[in-house]
Amino acid sequence: MGIQKKFYLILIAIFNVFIIGTIGYYTLFSGAYKLIDCAFMTVISLTTVGYGEVIQVTGNPAAQIFTMVLIIFGMGIILYGISTLTALLIEGHLSDIFRITRRKMKTW
Repeated sequence: MGIQKKFYLILIAIFNVFIIGTIGYYTLFSGAYKLIDCAFMTVISLTTVGYGEVIQVTGNPAAQIFTMVLIIFGMGIILYGISTLTALLIEGHLSDIFRITRRKMKTW
């Protein structure tokens, strides 16, 4: 699989987690909160900022479980994406170094 395709798949996966989290909060509370509040809650949960609960999940077991699952799966996907992108950058950089070294060795 090409680098560009992996990059796009990672972005799509992260975007899907964001959408699922936003829609999940919205439907869990039957539209009692605005979509922007649900999106904000998703972002502060996934980034582990811990800014504060915009949507009151304390005391609501369903919301607490949803938040825990969102954090676990969301962070898993985000960390996988970061590690994959890092590997792609390092492998690309190393292949350039090897290519230059190979050229220098051939000229000797």
